[in-house]
This record gives sequence, C-alpha cells and structure tokens, in this order.
Amino acid sequence: MKKLSKSNGDLRQKKPKMAILSFGIRRDLHQPLKYFQKITIVHFYFESNYNDMKPGDFSYPSAQRFSTMIDLYKKLASAAPDIIQTSEAWATNSIALKITLVSFWYCLFHKVKLVYPVLENRPIEKKFSPVKTWLLKKWVGFFSKWADKIFYLNEGARRNLLWAALPEKKLQKAMWGTWGIDTNEFKPAQMTIAQKYQNPLIFFVGKISRAKGVPWILDAFQIVNKKYPQVKLLLAGQPEDKKILARIERMKNARFLGIIKNSDLAKYFQKTFITLAPSITTKVWEEQVGMVNLQSMACATPVISTRSGAIPEFISDGKGCALVKEKNSSEIARALQKFLQDKKYYKDQSKKAVKWVVKHYNAHQNIANLEKKLLDLLDF
Repeated sequence: MKKLSKSNGDLRQKKPKMAILSFGIRRDLHQPLKYFQKITIVHFYFESNYNDMKPGDFSYPSAQRFSTMIDLYKKLASAAPDIIQTSEAWATNSIALKITLVSFWYCLFHKVKLVYPVLENRPIEKKFSPVKTWLLKKWVGFFSKWADKIFYLNEGARRNLLWAALPEKKLQKAMWGTWGIDTNEFKPAQMTIAQKYQNPLIFFVGKISRAKGVPWILDAFQIVNKKYPQVKLLLAGQPEDKKILARIERMKNARFLGIIKNSDLAKYFQKTFITLAPSITTKVWEEQVGMVNLQSMACATPVISTRSGAIPEFISDGKGCALVKEKNSSEIARALQKFLQDKKYYKDQSKKAVKWVVKHYNAHQNIANLEKKLLDLLDF
C-alpha cells in the first residue's frame, strides 16, 4: 500500500489525492467536498441523474464524467490517487457493480487505499431474490477484503455488513458520502416568525411518490386546510407517480413546482412555514438519512417526518421536528395544527432545529474530522 508521510522526501509537500467513483452525481453531496483542505478530491461519475447540477458545479470541486469502464480506469491511472472511494458494494445497478470491479482491478496493480460508504439499510435478503442475495453476499465478502475502511451511515447498513460476515474492525460509523449540511448555504433567513404566520407555506421536496409519503401529505393538508384556509401547499421534485400528480393539480391551495435545482432550494426552506417529509418503508427501500429534513432544519424551518428507516437516527422528536407514524395522515395533520396554533412552540422548535444541525451535521466540521481519519489511514 502507498504510504505517504513526512519522511517521504519529495512527497513531503504533496497533498494526498482521493478519487471518488460514483454512478450518479448530486449537488448537495458533491459541493461539500470543497471543504477538504488537506486532501485533493477528484470525482468521477457516470451520470448526472439527479438533474440538479448547474454548469459551474462541475468545476469546483472537480467532477469528471466517464463514459465506459475502460475510460474510468484510464482516468484513475491518470489521476494516480492515494485513496479510492468506490461505490457501495451492495451495487443494485450494473454500472455501480462495474465500478466496484474497476476499483478492485486497479487496486490489484497499484498501491492505493480503498474505502467505501454503505447506506443500504433494507435487509439484503428481503430486498433481493435468493440468487441475487447469495451472489451479492459472496461478492461483498470477497471485495471487502481489499477495503481498508468501510463507513456505514446507519444501523441498518451496519446490520447488513455484519450479516455478510465482514470484520467489525473495518467498519466505522460516519457521515460519509452525504457529508452533512453546508450551513453557509442552508441557514436561517431574515424572516420573522410573524411573517411566516401571515401566509403559511407547507413545503415538500422529493419524488412525487408513495415511498416519499405524498398521498398522506395530501390527505393531511386537506384536513388542515378546512380549518386554516390561508395555508398553501407547495410540492417540488421528480413527478414519479402521474396519478398523485394529477390529484395535486385538482386540489385547492396546492401547487406543483416541478424540479427545483439544489442551489435554489435553501430559499424555499427559508420562506417555508413547515417542511413535510413523511417517508414510508417499502419492500425495496427505506429512508437512509433524510437530507431534506436536515436542510430544512438548518434554515430554521421545522420538519414533520416519520419514524421510518434511519430517520430517527438523524433527527429527534421535539428537537426541531415532529416524528409521526408512517402512513398516518391524521397524525401529520395534528402535528401541523400544533405548529399553526402555538407560536411559542413554533419559535422554540425553529431555534432547536438550527442548533441541532449546526451541532451534529455541520459539513465543514464533519469533513475536517473525516480528513484526519484518512490522513491517519495514509500515515501522513
């Protein structure tokens, strides 16, 4: 393995380099990479599949598209990284799986540290067929022998790794890959509580789908809107379910905004009264972090979310948010009405929301801590 240290002579002044390999690129997960100060980052991605990057977002930090696996290997060889962060080994699409194969092949012939994050928290044996489950377990077990460190983001991911019989000494919990919230961007606006109460805006951003809890948002909003007709509902995101979208378009005081670029998202959270994010668990997916919750809270806008997936691992009921049961529009409505009725409660939760994110999920501070771990890994 490549060993960079202060005794390496000509390498003394050289910053180590980490290549991040991914299937897709998403702005809120890419932009915080600028906070790496002691390690140079280059991000190789296959597809801008979230459609939330603006042209300038690709240049800093550096993001380069690869077209084939041969192209990826050549880019790796040219970059000559000291660390590779590869795709999650529970690859659920062919490109991500091939990325792990390229990473493995590159490591065979180069002295480089290999790390990867794991977010997948659905039990692997429940998510996939028996044959695919067996194949993935075998591949992850073999591939992980080459990994120097595996970062898991939630307890479900840890359970999956232990289920695959990976050595616990290689596992470490960290806000890795999602990095945290850029509090220089997602921050409170100069808007008073009184102004938010004048024309309360309820906001949802995410896929317009059942998995994201949109049907229960609509049901809850209709309950609340009867008592509070001045309240408006704004929904933004990829229109995955056309039936749900059609229902939104028929509803009074509800409006679909389409896809909002991530760089424009903070201003929506800042002027919003409450953000709704009532995700549910499905056979193949559950919430792995809930970045929308944290982004909204950083802007002093409380959240109503669900005790679903890993959400309760990242936010806590009564500390800037209200957590309700899955698929329960009545609970969502009650939580929403409590915020609308009690200005003191709302103000308290707004303050707690910001405090929670700044304390636990500040991307700048998180990356500084992670950078130290990587430098220790390199013995630099």
